[in-house]
Amino acid sequence: MEHPETMWTEPANAQYPLPVLWDTYAEHLAGRTRPASPATIRKYKYTLIHFERSLELHGQPAVLASVTPVAVERWIGDCRKGLVPRFDGKEQGPIGEDTIASMLAALKAFTRKFVYRHLEMTRRDLLGRVERYNPTPPVKPGLDSDQLEAVLNCYANSVYEDVRDQAMVAFAASSGLRLNEFMRLTVDMVDPYSGWVKTIGKGGKERVVRLSDRATKYLRAWLRMRVCKDDSEALWTTRYGTKVSYGGGQEIFKRLKRRSGIRIAHAHRFRHTWTQTALKKGAERALVQDAMGWNSDAMVRRYGGWVRSQTAAAAMPQFSPI
Repeated sequence: MEHPETMWTEPANAQYPLPVLWDTYAEHLAGRTRPASPATIRKYKYTLIHFERSLELHGQPAVLASVTPVAVERWIGDCRKGLVPRFDGKEQGPIGEDTIASMLAALKAFTRKFVYRHLEMTRRDLLGRVERYNPTPPVKPGLDSDQLEAVLNCYANSVYEDVRDQAMVAFAASSGLRLNEFMRLTVDMVDPYSGWVKTIGKGGKERVVRLSDRATKYLRAWLRMRVCKDDSEALWTTRYGTKVSYGGGQEIFKRLKRRSGIRIAHAHRFRHTWTQTALKKGAERALVQDAMGWNSDAMVRRYGGWVRSQTAAAAMPQFSPI
């Protein structure tokens, strides 16, 4: 179903090319008063290009008029069936419901906040009739104590990459930081003795975390071996002294899964692990929320879902009728 002519503030807006809008939107997100993080901008742009590929798959032009509720519903179906080609050429499998919900929210933010309110290209939101999708997120257990020991003990003590990677894994487990947060740390943001760490989270929000004694030991061992080139301040460097990139950090955790045999040992699962461990040890939700840098307790409830289900199951015999 096409949009009526009354939708557009200018008739020519209907045929405005989407690729140009994608780039303009990315610039807007980076340049506004409270800029979006690079990771958020990448996510939004990925979503918009993914939607554009769905349009192409069905023979529709990549113009603003093609952004309709019907096209969005079809795109969601394409996501579930894995029909939209991947950017790297690899085979695309079905996309999970939680990811689809996140992508839909990004697309709706684009049409409402940017196209309608900021650029004023339309008289109302193009996707105003498309409801937000909030599936029940899957409960993801964190690593247990045996798994944590397995990932920390799978490294050698004398190999440059092993000392670095072991310190990085301990850093992730002890701090619960997001991958992009601890990958962009510099040496002066970390105190390897007290364990205090200054970090910049989502939306450029500055906060502090503190590492455990065990994690700081791994960190000090790494700093004694660390090589830097051209006075690089990056905390994580290669053996040639250059900064380890975000993609390089992802590869480190992929190798960790293969090396340790722990398939859930990816970077973000350590964030689940920190939250669930804290709740098991009796931490208040407000403390966990602040430690993880969340604006509300919604993510505490989500990440702590495994703890709640385990606690409920353990209590069942106490309330059993027989």
